[in-house]
Amino acid sequence: MNRVQQETMTACIFYFDVIGVREAYPSDATIVTRLQAFQRSVRGIPLSFGSRWSTLITLYDNVWARINAAEATPVEHIALTIATSSMRYAQGNGFHEYFGACTMGDHTFDVPDKALVEGLEPCDIRIQHIDTLSDPHMRAASLEKFLARLHRAGQDPIETPCVWIGEEVADYEILQTLAQGQGLHYNLLSTTIDFNELSVDGHHWRFPQHSRFTPIGI
Repeated sequence: MNRVQQETMTACIFYFDVIGVREAYPSDATIVTRLQAFQRSVRGIPLSFGSRWSTLITLYDNVWARINAAEATPVEHIALTIATSSMRYAQGNGFHEYFGACTMGDHTFDVPDKALVEGLEPCDIRIQHIDTLSDPHMRAASLEKFLARLHRAGQDPIETPCVWIGEEVADYEILQTLAQGQGLHYNLLSTTIDFNELSVDGHHWRFPQHSRFTPIGI
């Protein structure tokens, strides 16, 4: 029987999805090369990770980052660095439709699940578990689905591709301050939007305690 050894950390979660890859591939096989170039650029972002379990992962057409709140560099600065870089690299590789979200909360995981099974070479990975199951992960992914419903109903709160920053990560005033310096170079696309105030076809935002997000773009 597998041993269970759980740990809980407070973490900032960044989720980024390049939109339309599967739909475009049949008529444009070069999209794979462009997606790989995007992923390499994201993995090359200079980050000041120093705490346990902070990670940045590229997988298929997604980017997932988990930033331990105990990092010496403020997590909102690290998250905004990843967010602005991901948008810039996506556009630079011809991906002009994308979605991003940044949330924060407790992440509980089982340490033995992190075991990595390799083949004959270190990069020949046979079995790996990437733990992306927690409340902040669910909120980030759910926001994409909720916005897709709003889009289909013609109720887009913002039509420009962007990254949505949860207020628990950084409120509007902090985002205004950080946009003015520190090399982040992003634009505030709207004042903070409360998703509790939006609904579509009887569907409401499912996380009423974490409903306020500010969209940023480049």
